[in-house]
Amino acid sequence: MKLYNLIHESGRRTIYFPLSQVFRMTPDQTNHGFGYEDLKTLINQYLKPLLAQNGFTGQDFFYYRIKHNKVESVLIARSKSNDRKSICVDVHIKKYNGEPQPLNSKQFDQLEDLSPKINAWKRLSPDDQDCLWKLRESESENRKVLNEVFKIIELEGERFFRKHNRK
Repeated sequence: MKLYNLIHESGRRTIYFPLSQVFRMTPDQTNHGFGYEDLKTLINQYLKPLLAQNGFTGQDFFYYRIKHNKVESVLIARSKSNDRKSICVDVHIKKYNGEPQPLNSKQFDQLEDLSPKINAWKRLSPDDQDCLWKLRESESENRKVLNEVFKIIELEGERFFRKHNRK
């Protein structure tokens, strides 16, 4: 069963989910007022409780959990383009060395990598290609986008974490 359909429109790949769309490498030119603080508030209200059900703690754009002597993290990052109207989702695993909790993203960056030979970082995407989720104008539309982000974390993120926890 496929969770998404790949559709080619005028030479650019777009992934359509049931409720909204992900786009590839082309910045969103939508001109709307949904900004950084709005996104942070919405993530804390909507996505944070969903991630907490899966054992993650954190706030805003950084979430983590400690499992099997490793720290598994989810980072929601805004697009680096000038419009910043899109987000991507990265997962990362590092060794847990008993650092006191709570961790923040700077403390997580200072933790030891699993191994120099293991790439324990991944940008989540339905088809292993770089993608961004477009932010919309209204809060209700952006809740749908965050729901898709949560689904990809549950599917692809958890698969990534299980793969690295077997080693």
